[in-house]
Amino acid sequence: MSQELAKRIEPVDLERRDDGFRSVQQLSANPHEEMTVTMQRYFDWLQSTFRGVVAVTRDSAADSIVLFFAGAPAIRLQHRRSSVGRVEYAVMGGLLARRNGEFSFVRKQDGTTLAILDGFRPRLPEWLYARTQGRIHALIMRRFSRALESAQ
Repeated sequence: MSQELAKRIEPVDLERRDDGFRSVQQLSANPHEEMTVTMQRYFDWLQSTFRGVVAVTRDSAADSIVLFFAGAPAIRLQHRRSSVGRVEYAVMGGLLARRNGEFSFVRKQDGTTLAILDGFRPRLPEWLYARTQGRIHALIMRRFSRALESAQ
């Protein structure tokens, strides 16, 4: 996703596009915090909130992150690029995802922080993903946003 597109994008829980699904969530993040820090806080929060169900492993040598769900490698992410206002990971696959799309945290020029899952191709049939995993993702991002807000 280009920087220009990220400036114009608006929040949406879930939409089906030709290149896969898109979910855009607005986060109540500190407008002065680097996106790499916010993303790190997300993975830490995810693991602590869903302890025993979700685990996050980081491979610094490969610059990747694997999200495990109930012990199975659900989604593997590969770091693409980072800046103060953006951190982006490619979705590399897993039990819940095909290799396609990206997961990023972006700070817009107005200070708004967005969590963007773009071009995501689920392993589930699309109709089932839209009714389950896609909705769960949006719910989790809203809960994380509330956690960020209460931490400020």
